[in-house]
Amino acid sequence: MSARRDLVRAVVGDGTAVRVDPIACAAHGLCAELLPEAVTLDEWGYPVVDGRRLTAEEVRHARRAAAACPTLALRLERVAGTLAGPPPGH
Repeated sequence: MSARRDLVRAVVGDGTAVRVDPIACAAHGLCAELLPEAVTLDEWGYPVVDGRRLTAEEVRHARRAAAACPTLALRLERVAGTLAGPPPGH
């Protein structure tokens, strides 16, 4: 997987990935506000996903953030393999 994809994808606990579509993103920053545990903003205000597994509570926040994205650039998708380490606390 390329380094660029690592910046826009993180696996959540149930085999779902948080993905940012960098073309659709308009840097509103709502994703970082609703999901600060996993999303930070770069110097231009675009989201960077940290790449770690999320807890069940964070998965709920990720779903809410994806639904609230004004440009629908934040997405949740199923993944076949593991992209990150174990869930926090394990």
